[in-house]
Amino acid sequence: MSNFSNTPNYNPNSLPNLNSGMDQSFYTNMHNNMSNTHNLGMNHLTANHPLDHPLYTTFTYCMVFSNLPDQPWPSYNLLQQCLDKVRARDAKVYSSVDAIQRYDGAKTGDLILTFTAAAATDGVIWTSAEGVILHQMRYWDRDRGMAGWTLVGEYGLAQ
Repeated sequence: MSNFSNTPNYNPNSLPNLNSGMDQSFYTNMHNNMSNTHNLGMNHLTANHPLDHPLYTTFTYCMVFSNLPDQPWPSYNLLQQCLDKVRARDAKVYSSVDAIQRYDGAKTGDLILTFTAAAATDGVIWTSAEGVILHQMRYWDRDRGMAGWTLVGEYGLAQ
């Protein structure tokens, strides 16, 4: 089961970009929120401290993709299937690999994508994962390194 049970109603055109919504007050509010994480109702989120990244705070997530058909790893086809799962909200979101292990959230053959999101909201998390996969698909002919991906092997997590 996903940590995020409500399907987000997001409009990619209304997401913040460099010219709208991401001014200093946005970051100040984000910093104040992270100082009071109990108000967010999400205590397991990991946020890089603003001192480490003076421009903005980011959140790290792991997305687990299960029930993928047996096929070569890595492959463009696999990226496409994971993208389809993101768009269908058919994946589980965790705050860290430790959280995945703590809740037995992955099994042999699953894929885990680790990525960052600019905000701890449902729509931004899913949109960020979609963007990472689309970027890797776009540059597949030049870079097949599958950065950020982990394949769950028979004896645990294998890069």
